[in-house]
Order: sequence, then C-alpha cells, then structure tokens
Amino acid sequence: MKKIFTLLVVAMTAMSSMAANYTDSLTVTVNGQSVEQHATISVDKDQDGLLTFSLNNFILSMGGQEMGIGNIVIDKLQPMVAGTDTLLECSRGIYITEGNDPNVAGWVGPNLQEVPINFVAKLSHGRVYASISIYMEALQQNIDVTFGSGYQIPNSGFENYHTYAYDIDEPLRWHSFATAGGMLASMVCQTAHTFQSEDVRPGSTGSTSLSLKATSIIGFIANGTVTTGRMIAGSISPLDPQNHAELDMSSTEVDGNGNPYYINMVGRPDSLAVWVKFSQAKANKKHPYATVSAYITDGTRFQDPQDKTYGNVMAKAVNNTIATTGGEWKRIVVPFTYVNDSIDGKAILVTISTNADPGQGSNGDEIIIDDFELIYDAELTNVTLVGDEVKPELKGKGAFCVVSYDKNEANENIATIKVYSDDLKTHFTKTFNMTTAGIGSVEANGAVRKIYNVGGQLVNDMKAGQVYIVKEGGKTFKVLK
Repeated sequence: MKKIFTLLVVAMTAMSSMAANYTDSLTVTVNGQSVEQHATISVDKDQDGLLTFSLNNFILSMGGQEMGIGNIVIDKLQPMVAGTDTLLECSRGIYITEGNDPNVAGWVGPNLQEVPINFVAKLSHGRVYASISIYMEALQQNIDVTFGSGYQIPNSGFENYHTYAYDIDEPLRWHSFATAGGMLASMVCQTAHTFQSEDVRPGSTGSTSLSLKATSIIGFIANGTVTTGRMIAGSISPLDPQNHAELDMSSTEVDGNGNPYYINMVGRPDSLAVWVKFSQAKANKKHPYATVSAYITDGTRFQDPQDKTYGNVMAKAVNNTIATTGGEWKRIVVPFTYVNDSIDGKAILVTISTNADPGQGSNGDEIIIDDFELIYDAELTNVTLVGDEVKPELKGKGAFCVVSYDKNEANENIATIKVYSDDLKTHFTKTFNMTTAGIGSVEANGAVRKIYNVGGQLVNDMKAGQVYIVKEGGKTFKVLK
C-alpha cells in the first residue's frame, strides 16, 4: 500500500502544474465513418485529488448535418503514473447533460438515459490525448471520440476532398500536383493525378478511396503521387531530386483549404498499413513496383527522394516493392525502423506513388489506396520480479504500463500491470500472485541457467501465465512468463 500511496503523490504533483483547458482536434467515428473537428476539453481536480474530464457542448457533425449531443462529464477519476505522464481510465455508465451553446436548438443527450462508456486519457507535456467509446442504444450507434492529434493521419480513409483549379480533386490533408510548388508548378498543376474513387477496400465503412494515376507531361512520365507534405516540381528531368515531396514545419504556406503542408506526429508507431489496388497500363519488367514511404522527423525541412543525408529522421518505413495486385485489393503492412531515438519526432511525411522509380512508369498506371493506418503495438512479453518490484518487458515502441501493488484475500502480495499502446487503442490488465514458495531450497548454479517452478522443482521450459525462479550467473530472479 505504501507504493500505491507513492504513485498517487507523484501523480498529483504532476497534475498540479497542468492547465485546466485544452484545445485540439476531435475525431468522431460513427459506425466506422469519421469526421474531424475541433473542441476544447477541461481537466479539473477536486478537493480529494480526483479528476474530472469534461467535453462540453459536444456536437456530432456527419454528412453535412449537426446534432447536439450535450455535455460529456466523467468525474471521480483516479490519476495513475505512467513514466512522466498521468493516465486516467474508467469503464462505466454516465448521464449526458444539456449543453449551453445558444446556437443549438436542442440536445439529444439528456434523453438517452444512462450511456455506457470506455474512457482512457493520457496527460503528457501540456497535452491531453483521450479516447472515449460510447454506445448510444437509443440511436443504435457506436461513437468513438478521439481528442488530440499526432497519432494518425487526418482523412486517412480518403473520404473528404477539396477541388482546385482545372477541376482537380485532392483529398484533404494530402497533396499532389494541383498544390505543387517549385518553378514548374504552373505547368504540372494543370494535369490531374488524383481522383475520387468509389472502389473501396473489402469491409470498408467508407464510400470513397483515392485513385492515383501516372500521366505524360511534355513527353515525360509523371508518376501518380500523393503526399502529406508538399509536392515540389523543380526540374524538367524526372530523375532530378529537385522533384520531390517535402515537409517543413517552419513554413507558413497553406493549401486551398487552409491546412499546412505537414502533419504533426507525437506518437511512435510500430508499422503502417494501407489497402492498395495496383495495376500498370503497360507491364514494365525493369520498373514493376509502386511504393509507399513514411519518415518521422523533428519537423525541420526534409525531402523524399533525399538530395543529401538528413540527420533529422527519427524513424522510417519504406516499401519499394508493391507489385500489381491483379485487380484485387491487398493490405500492405510496413514496419518502422527507428534510426535515431534521440530525435524528438514532431512531423511525419508519407508519400505514395505509382512507381518506385521517378519517371519510369507508363501513362495510365494506377494505384487505388484506402484506409491508411499507423499501427501501435502493445504486448507484455515478460515480467521479472526483482525483490518486491515488478520489471515488465513490453513489445511496442511507444507502449507503456502502470504497475500497482496490493494484497489478495489470503494476504498474499499481488501485482497488477495495466499495459497500453501509445495511441491508447489497445490496453489490457494482467494480475498475478507475487508470493512464491520453495525459493530457499534452490541452490546456486553458477553461470548455468536453470529454471524452477514455484515449488522449487527443476523444469525444462516455462509456460505462459506462470511464475518461475531462474538461476543464472550466480543470480536469482523471478519471471512471469
């Protein structure tokens, strides 16, 4: 119990310096379809040290229509320590109350009675990131609300578009030649490479995807390309690195919808996934592949393809061998490689193209893409008991855990480990008994590794969910497999 008290003291110390109000993006997903808006939430502390999370005047905007839901207030939250962050979590029923926005004619929430929710939030470095799952039985709707940016690419399902000059559509927060910069921008912006498509991947809840097509411009092949940064057309030669995608968070330029040419990134994903349907208008044995790449950087200028060695990359994920799919949809998963953990990741540059080699495709090559996703792993791979403390081992670059200690009804010591993915979408709890019998009868074995069960019996291997005593190199320690 002393350790639990210590955790609470640390958590409340961290909370004392936090501001009460936070404004950020709010992504609302209803039965699989998402829309992004902005909202302000508040986190307040009561006299008992418990916290209240409030999302007031919540308005559901879908399909051009708005529905006033009301105030979502989750109170009596016990703060938990997660490294340098503070974590909040609960699963219970709440009552949604009436909002006070005078522009809303009526509020649906007060008529819904008790609504079950699953809630988890992370308070870190002056930011709040929260996930709320709500089931509104009266509306027959599952509503997932994510507050905070920096973990996924906005409009990753390619459902929303902006129309530019020459009647060219580009997906919001993604860019191609219609919004290109560089000295040849006025020439390349006149030819469409991006198209809304109604061909969606199997199981999709959306209605559109993105079609990228290669074209011929004054005799040169311009691959169909889209990026979360900005396309730069700087040379007549397709092989010149002056033609590239780039991001630079210091740039104040915005696209026709008022969005910057970069995507904020604070998460540490383990892989990316995207659905593709790829075909070549003319088979090219020397250059047969499409490509997808992602670079997480510190936000200073970076370009792809690179014109030099850049030292501002934290992680990268690249697949230059996406083969034609024979008219079928295929899900591509690409792992991230973390090349420099000392870099503070702040932005991500994703680029997808109809050919892995600049200018080497053919006129009419097409790749249709749908549901781009950043994946965050969270697995408890091993637990070592050192004295009376638990040392968990996790799989997942940004995965983290919260450990608490208590006693069961038999007055035995137990440890509870709550494991979370960096984006909070995966989380689970593991509880085990720390009281072990027979340790004193186990003899030292020098550098030879031997494994014993809790009864002191020598065993050949370890089974999942069981506690073992391991002797190796003259040291003794407990392991939860």
